[in-house]
Amino acid sequence: MSSMECYVYASLKKDGAYIYLKDPKDFDSIPQELKDSFGKARFMLKFDLFPERKIARVKAQDVISALEKQGYFLRIDSTNEEDNYLNKDRKIVV
Repeated sequence: MSSMECYVYASLKKDGAYIYLKDPKDFDSIPQELKDSFGKARFMLKFDLFPERKIARVKAQDVISALEKQGYFLRIDSTNEEDNYLNKDRKIVV
């Protein structure tokens, strides 16, 4: 697989919550309930994504698979597994 562009957005509502997208304008692929829980998003960075890429706290292949299957990848940096709906969705994604 060749690389794909990946765009990362941080939640302004939930600390440590991030959404990875392959298209910077493709928020339509995210379920409404997740959007409501995630809140407004702030653009963080753009990078080339490929299977061997080192990414903080997640495996590149997991991000690639999620982007290909559902159009987004949810990352939550939280130790509280019962935090909110965001963790429910993360368990489905991973």
